[in-house]
Amino acid sequence: MAIASSVLQAVDNYNGKRFWTFDANQLRDFMAAVDGIGGGGIAGEVINGWRYHLTAKPPKKMEELGFTFMGHISISNVPWK
Repeated sequence: MAIASSVLQAVDNYNGKRFWTFDANQLRDFMAAVDGIGGGGIAGEVINGWRYHLTAKPPKKMEELGFTFMGHISISNVPWK
């Protein structure tokens, strides 16, 4: 399965930065859940101390920016549920 061109990122108020990759065929599901495409969305909301966003940066760039790779996830096991 191909990895999506976007990653799920999370930041907290204490400079914590982390990210996850997910399959390309779930991009629309992540866009709906995070950005609210089609209604709703959690982008920017503080959930358990973290704010979630989708970003189009590749994993290597996220690591260069100081984000910690947390693994590969699916829409059924997102960290805010």
